[in-house]
Parts: sequence; structure tokens; C-alpha cells
Amino acid sequence: FGIQSETGTAHNKAQIGYIANQLISEADPAVHNQAMMEFGALQCVPKNPDCENCIFNSLCQAYALGIQNKLPIKPAKRSPRNRFFHYLVIERNRLFMMSKREGRDIWNGLYEFYLIEAEELLEFDQLALPDFLKTNNSFWLLADQSYVYKHVLSHQVIHCKFFRIKLNSEVDSMAIDHPGISFYSLLEIEALPKSVLITSYLDKNKLIGHKNISNFVT
Repeated sequence: FGIQSETGTAHNKAQIGYIANQLISEADPAVHNQAMMEFGALQCVPKNPDCENCIFNSLCQAYALGIQNKLPIKPAKRSPRNRFFHYLVIERNRLFMMSKREGRDIWNGLYEFYLIEAEELLEFDQLALPDFLKTNNSFWLLADQSYVYKHVLSHQVIHCKFFRIKLNSEVDSMAIDHPGISFYSLLEIEALPKSVLITSYLDKNKLIGHKNISNFVT
């Protein structure tokens, strides 16, 4: 049928679905489908199809147009998207602030630290800190910051830094009330569903997966 839309697209699937429904044998659809798969595997293959000896060459639009070696058209490879994450690992009274990711993005439903995403990697003093840190800026300190983690996904590359912030116990818990945010112990965090990136940070800093967890929290 000389279909020249990119494979995997909604338009391509609709085209093929419509044609397939017109051609399928109502009397014996199982044999029809097996024959289609065998024809695609042995005769009408993507590279160097044997068109000269094909029983359908007089009906084939791709053969008539001389484009049989160009079909099917695969989507062009996309360059991976670079994203820049800055996680604030906020700790108060041996509890760590985390929230559950929502929306149509990577890691939906997994837990993470307070995230600040930017167009590039930033230093701590360049970050747009949340209001509860600005309001209580005399009651916390930046205890540590990580090297840059690089996490490769199928179409994205995450460049990430972790900044560990320790809150003074005098900070009113109501002052850091934020939608979707809660404080968890390390034992609770170990049981929460998390991305590989978050787990890697916790493990490298000996915050989970170790017997004496309390020894690492000050």
C-alpha cells in the first residue's frame, strides 16, 4: 500500500489498522494473521525484499514507485533532552523532607527530595529557594553538597546536584508546611518507592541500606 507515514505514530497506526480490518479473513482470521506474519518475516522483509519473486508485485504500490527499500519509514532519532535537577535534602530532627511526584513526567508516583529544576546547573546561592527557607534563614545551614550525578534515561539525561540542609529544631513545623511535603525517617524512606537517582544518593551517603542508620544522622 506504499504507506509513507512514520512507524509508531497515531496516523500510521490508524492507516494500518484500517487496511488490516478490510483485508482480514472473517472465515479464518487466525490462519490469515499467521500468513501475514510469515509473509513479513520471509518475503516482504524491511531490507532487500525479494520483490521479483513476490506474488503481489503486480499490486504493490511500493514496488511500482520503486520505494520498497525505503519503507517502512522509521522515526528520526531524537537527541536526548538535558535536564538540570537541584535536590534540597532538608533534614529536621532526624527526619527528611520528601514528596511524591505527580503529573505526566518521569518517575510519576515516586518519592523525592525538594526539587528545583533549572535551565542549567546552578550553585547553591543561585537557587530560587522556597519561602520557608527564606523566612527562617537564620535557623538552617548548608551542611553538604554533592558532586554532579548524571542519570541517563531513554530520551533524557538528568544532571543533578544534592544540597543537604539541616534545619534547627527551633524552626516551627507550621512554618515549613508545604503542599504534598512530609517528613520521613530514614527507615520510612528506605521503604518508599524512589528513583534510581535518589536511591543512589542515599546509598552513597550511607543513609539507607546500613544497619546503624542513626549513626549517620546528626
